[in-house]
Amino acid sequence: MMPKINLLPLSQDGLAKILEREKVLFVNMQRSGGEKGVLVMTWIPTDGRPLSDEAMAMAKKNFMTASENLSLFHRMRMLAAYDELTGLYNRRVGKTRLNEEISRSQRRGSPLCAAMLDLDHFKAVNDTFGHQAGDRVLRHVCRVFRECLRAEDILIRYGGEEILAVMPGTELEDARDILERLRESVAEEPLNHKGRCIPVTVSAGAAKLHEAEDGPNDAGSLVALADRRLYMAKQKGRNQVVCFDLE
Repeated sequence: MMPKINLLPLSQDGLAKILEREKVLFVNMQRSGGEKGVLVMTWIPTDGRPLSDEAMAMAKKNFMTASENLSLFHRMRMLAAYDELTGLYNRRVGKTRLNEEISRSQRRGSPLCAAMLDLDHFKAVNDTFGHQAGDRVLRHVCRVFRECLRAEDILIRYGGEEILAVMPGTELEDARDILERLRESVAEEPLNHKGRCIPVTVSAGAAKLHEAEDGPNDAGSLVALADRRLYMAKQKGRNQVVCFDLE
């Protein structure tokens, strides 16, 4: 008799239906993204006989092994796809997601923008307050980014303190408005670290796919143009958003 293993959402209705079964084992677990769930095993005798103690012990052992393996699988998937410090996509997976969005944009004929964001004077934060504070600042800023951007937008830790934002269905003018709100929100929310206030600002450069006839038409050229405009924002004095080439 083989047990049936299901991964179901943790809901009252779902558990009520499960607990109606005669034999149930379940383990609460944390899924990727913080969603709680339960791993449930149910078995129904096909011959009408109750499950023996020996079979019960074996099923329980197999069940616990399965639940541990599933938890490990979700953990490994998280480590493979997300940056551990910020919770954003890592660069490898992020580049795949960017290419997927570019393909979707080209198929549908819809706009797509990408923005490169960078924390201003981040080295000074690490040198003055320590790397632990620097990590807290980076996590804090990424939280503000997530709050300011839309659910469909994608955030990628591109390298160090550089964050790439991918904004599907967005014109360059709209991207500028979004990034300005983001920049202002970061500047208005300094981080308190052990009683010391750490002011934080960000600079950003944005570009649009097929912005012009000779504009970016793939992931590499799109990111390169956004990065070049980020450099312009730094040159202008930081805490700036640049979405168009400067004369």
